Amino acid sequence: MPNATDSNADRRLLRAATRRQAVMKYVIIAGVVLAAIGGIGQLWSLGSAVVGMVSRPSDQTVGIASADDTARVGDFAVDWVQTFLSSARGHESDLAAFYTGDLTLPETPVDAIDPQLASLPEPQPGPAPNLVQWSVVVSVAQRDSADSLQRRRVYYQATIVVLDGTRLRAITLPAVVSPVWSTGVDVSLDYETVVSDSDPAVVAITGFLRALLAGGNDMSRYVAAGYDARPMAPPPFRSIAITNVRSQSPTSSAAGGTQVRMLASIKGTRAFSTVPMQYPLRLIVTDGRWEVAGIELFPALGSKATDPPAPPTAGPATSTAPTPGGTPTDSVFGKP
Repeated sequence: MPNATDSNADRRLLRAATRRQAVMKYVIIAGVVLAAIGGIGQLWSLGSAVVGMVSRPSDQTVGIASADDTARVGDFAVDWVQTFLSSARGHESDLAAFYTGDLTLPETPVDAIDPQLASLPEPQPGPAPNLVQWSVVVSVAQRDSADSLQRRRVYYQATIVVLDGTRLRAITLPAVVSPVWSTGVDVSLDYETVVSDSDPAVVAITGFLRALLAGGNDMSRYVAAGYDARPMAPPPFRSIAITNVRSQSPTSSAAGGTQVRMLASIKGTRAFSTVPMQYPLRLIVTDGRWEVAGIELFPALGSKATDPPAPPTAGPATSTAPTPGGTPTDSVFGKP
């Protein structure tokens, strides 16, 4: 029967593998988004940067951190912050695996859950050979007081030193810091046409999403050949309703047919709630009818990027969501 140390080691290896997969996923997503916004030039620049990282000389004082280094340090920092916050006075020994300095723990631990890695920049050289230091930011969902029911994200900065690539230690106690990013920008979507509810393309979308999400009729009527879509079981919603469909202009597909990219806004109804959602979809023409050829990973982006509007300071809340222009036509696409 494995002991506690073995179990902890297994969990650390599993979390490290998961973080490596997450790093690769974000690199792939970044590449696709750059290609969509800036074209192939941006993608080429990203590729050149990655190649430059890999090809840097190995005799630098502090080289580019490997995925293993990043995962190991990030996992250690998350464990350290969570253990520190959840420990109370009399349990100082629980921190011995992370930290050696003097400390006095509070009588009541901080009620913090869901630790997440927020920032992990490149390491810096330490004062001794083979010693590097990392500044890691970890966020937790924390209650402000024992009688508070709401939680908010609080960010803690932790300094970790690593000797010989494998020996990790916290040097200081975690400190609360501001969030590590600024508010982003709103990027426009490239769906200029508002489509009528009675349009054949919207009819196909409605039938597809009802079968997918709400146990509707046979999905095969609305799905293009080669698209392996299956109804969710059990259905996550009792019903769905299409609230708005916007579209690009139809274009020729690689196979010589007609295709179109569309954005469907819907509401899914559960027992006691209604959830708004949006699905970027690609449709093609098959045997004279529109069929769904896939749910796209990314919507069609426009060329405008603006700072989000400031939240209102007084008065009733108002919606800042962009409203589609134009008036729905009786049939934008009609029967192909």
